[in-house]
Amino acid sequence: MNPSKTTLLGHFCHGIGSTPGGAESIRIGGGLKPPLCAAISPTPTWLRALLARHKISQCAAARLLGVDPRSVRRWVAGDRKMSPFVAAALREMLVNMRKGAKP
Repeated sequence: MNPSKTTLLGHFCHGIGSTPGGAESIRIGGGLKPPLCAAISPTPTWLRALLARHKISQCAAARLLGVDPRSVRRWVAGDRKMSPFVAAALREMLVNMRKGAKP
């Protein structure tokens, strides 16, 4: 993941690192969060529920992540697996947007 990418994902995710146990951690909004990837199993059902809960379209999610809308469609359809890292970043961005935080 390129943190300099001009997307919200690049804004929120300032870097990833490894904890002593080897699990990935992610810097979001300037703070190191616990291993988010281990906590999320991004299934198609999980992603559909996340998008519905935050009232966001697949195309809008693609724009937030800086990916092609076809990628999101493939994740939702179950044709491709969504990275736990990307899932954690998307969830964090949507939660922050809901709280009114500016991207």
